[in-house]
Amino acid sequence: VGRDRASAGRGGALNAVMASAFMLGICGMVYAFTARSGWSWDLTQEGRTELAPQTVQVLQSLTQPVEIVCFFVQAGDDRARVAQDKTRRFLDQCAQHTEHLEVSFVDWQKHPELVEKYRATGVQRSQVGSVLLKAATRQREIPLSGVNARLEERDFANALINVARETVPRVYFLMGHGGWD
Repeated sequence: VGRDRASAGRGGALNAVMASAFMLGICGMVYAFTARSGWSWDLTQEGRTELAPQTVQVLQSLTQPVEIVCFFVQAGDDRARVAQDKTRRFLDQCAQHTEHLEVSFVDWQKHPELVEKYRATGVQRSQVGSVLLKAATRQREIPLSGVNARLEERDFANALINVARETVPRVYFLMGHGGWD
């Protein structure tokens, strides 16, 4: 009787190990499939990880390359690291909707030659970081603040519309007929 219980105990333990290994294998396969496919699920209540339809429309309507240069300091600043990670995830999400984005990250301290190049075009160094969008002859900088160290979608979409616009807006003034003289 003692042998039967010992055999049953070992058999039950073996079954538990085999079932656990099988489940771990299934989880690994599901993870590998979703990681390669780029699928993601937004489980937040307010839907904050999905891009707004207007932003997606702007991204899909791009017809020229837009260079995005993200300036961050890599030297151990936690705020800058968090801002960089959030910015990278956001821009990766944007890149899924267009092939016209060219994204690069620059460390202010490691590349002083780039600092001088971009400062000559008017880029300012922010404490946390900044994002520069360039298309043809237009550029727009989005400085990131220490309070909310993330690239806001509305700021990005507005800057993208501004730099990707192919026409120059014109302002006309009407003189006479009771207008300004």
